[in-house]
This record gives sequence, C-alpha cells and structure tokens, in this order.
Amino acid sequence: MRSNGFPAFAAVADARMENGQVVRVMAYFIQYRGSIYHFVGYTAPQAFGVFRSVFLQTMQGFGEIQDSRILNREPVRLRLEPISRAAPLRDLIPKSLPAPFKPEDVAILNQLDSNQEIGQGKILKIPASR
Repeated sequence: MRSNGFPAFAAVADARMENGQVVRVMAYFIQYRGSIYHFVGYTAPQAFGVFRSVFLQTMQGFGEIQDSRILNREPVRLRLEPISRAAPLRDLIPKSLPAPFKPEDVAILNQLDSNQEIGQGKILKIPASR
C-alpha cells in the first residue's frame, strides 16, 4: 500500500484498556527517508465506522513539506530562569514575549496559575526569541 507515494501499512484491531473498555484502533505506518512514521486513531468499536474516514484522511495526508515559510521557521527556545524574588507569576513574566505566546501560555507551560505566588529560587520556563 502507498500513502502520497510513500510505502505504507495500516492495521485495525480491537484492544482492551486497563479499565476493561474495548477500543478499536487504526495504526498507520509510513516509510519516509529511512524513518517510519506512526499514526494512531482509536474510538469505541460501535463508532469506528463514523471515524474511519477521518482517521484515513489524516493519516493519508502525510506528505513532504515544501513551503519555504514553514521550512525556514525557527523554533521558539525556552530559557530556564531562576527567580530572584518571590512574586505572583504574572509579575515575573516578561512584558515582551515572542509571537504567538501570551502570558497565559507561560502560566500553562509552567503548570501554574498566573496569580500564584512563586518563591525565590524556583526555575521558570520562559519563551525567548533566539
């Protein structure tokens, strides 16, 4: 089988989860440039017919990216920043963050609430441009 011209293999099976619930799983494997990419979709067996085409559309949509805007994009780096003073997280987040980050994203990234008091010495993950 092939997916967008790449060698591929698909398998469907039922599996029992730890809680005893049965799910139907579609596993899809695509060979690309010496690596195997693996996609998984699962749902209740009685709903599989509804989701099968969605799973296949997603899995068979795998392809080589050629858009230079995507290929030339640099990742956002994280800076590990030790906190020198106790303060609410909202006061410790830099005013200028790289797009598309907002202060709420920094709170989520650190698994904290923006009003939460942060103690001196704690290390925060802060998105940084280059």
